[in-house]
Amino acid sequence: MLIDLSILTLAITVFTSIYYFMWLFLSIIHVTKKDEPPIETKFNPHPPLVSILLPCRDEESVISTVIEQTLNQTHKNMEIIVIAHNCTDKTAQIARQYKDPRVKVYEINTEEVGKGLGLNYGFKFATGEIIIYFDADSVIPEDYVEKIVKLMDSKGYDLVQGKIVGANPEYNKLCFLQHMENQIFLSMFWAGKQKIGLPGGLGGTGVAIRKSALENIGGFRNVLIEDFDLCLRAQMAGHKIGYCREAVIYDEKVPYYDMMIRQRSRWISGHFQLISHFAKKRLLPKLLLKNPVDFFQLMSPFYTLCLWSGVFIGLITTSANNLSMLGMWNVWITSFYIPLEIFILQTLILQIFFILVLKKECKTQRELLKSILYLPLFYVYSMHWFWVVLTSIFRRRKTSWAHTKTEHGFR
Repeated sequence: MLIDLSILTLAITVFTSIYYFMWLFLSIIHVTKKDEPPIETKFNPHPPLVSILLPCRDEESVISTVIEQTLNQTHKNMEIIVIAHNCTDKTAQIARQYKDPRVKVYEINTEEVGKGLGLNYGFKFATGEIIIYFDADSVIPEDYVEKIVKLMDSKGYDLVQGKIVGANPEYNKLCFLQHMENQIFLSMFWAGKQKIGLPGGLGGTGVAIRKSALENIGGFRNVLIEDFDLCLRAQMAGHKIGYCREAVIYDEKVPYYDMMIRQRSRWISGHFQLISHFAKKRLLPKLLLKNPVDFFQLMSPFYTLCLWSGVFIGLITTSANNLSMLGMWNVWITSFYIPLEIFILQTLILQIFFILVLKKECKTQRELLKSILYLPLFYVYSMHWFWVVLTSIFRRRKTSWAHTKTEHGFR
């Protein structure tokens, strides 16, 4: 009996290879192409008013730190809007202790939950020309807002994202691996895209957007990954998105595996949610033509499924054919596969460019050496995405905002 899986396995190989060459291409571009020159620090007698949004849900452990860091920004013309959304702790009370007139605290209670609801509520009270939102667990250098605003003014960007790195890489190994992930993939994607003329990317914190652009696209949507949704809608509407590598925002990483799986399962469910939305609007072909990198990033859950399906089929095929050769099985399976030698070579080439990206992004020699030593472990760590995708498919009720709230303060 003959089972022919050649067409299926060829399709899987082609689809997964697209991601390999996309990562390789972006890493080469990021490493070899020069960065933009540093932002000139010219005095502006009339700096624009910036509205900082801080959406919070039970953030009493970190809210003081993030308010103080926003108040200490070198860009002084700002208002700080704290949105205590469905809080059951002392987040609002702590925020109201700050007597600076720039700090405004609003409470909102809704049956539905989600970051987009809090952001939209805060946006109603924002009077600034530029909106910047931060997660409450972020660590914000004092010049972050100034650098972002200057880049927006000098380059005419409608949206800008700063470089996101881990705020607590030394807390434990899992936090360091997530920090490595940011150093490799976020910088490679955002800087690499910008260097080839594509829109940069947006993360979940430190995002800046002109108020007029946010009004034009209808504000925030209460979806599971509001940052990627905002990025896609803005670029589809023709707004210019930039990446500011000089402006660094520190994002606290979760220190426990089950917490990370919950968080990332929401992200993957968010991808499925956006794919469905864009498919219903018949915008997927337009996105593919406008920004193929973001199109394939949107489809990344299917990459994970295809990758592991290919591994599973390969194991089954090898086992079945070996049994057939021994006369213990009467089924022979034909399939398409990349020879092991080529797969190993591809992996090594990509790892080399990962090292070059890390060399460019790591601040110290110690961090670089530690990252290189952790690369084999990082390869194993990356396999968690398979469990994340399975969780998002088979436990969808557990991937909502209500079920994926993570604790903060692990520093």
